[in-house]
Amino acid sequence: MTLRQLIITVVFAAAWSAFMVWWSADTSASNILILSAIGIVVAGTFAWTMKRFGYWAA
Repeated sequence: MTLRQLIITVVFAAAWSAFMVWWSADTSASNILILSAIGIVVAGTFAWTMKRFGYWAA
């Protein structure tokens, strides 16, 4: 994974997490932690998919 891919993945995970916390209207620490973990998994899956299907060059 290149630095560009890593940055895109981190930004995607942060945006996902921020949106989900805002949408759920629950700002407890446990909810933020759970939604952030889901965001990391979603972003990782996104990055893997982009690389797997050739949208990102090796």
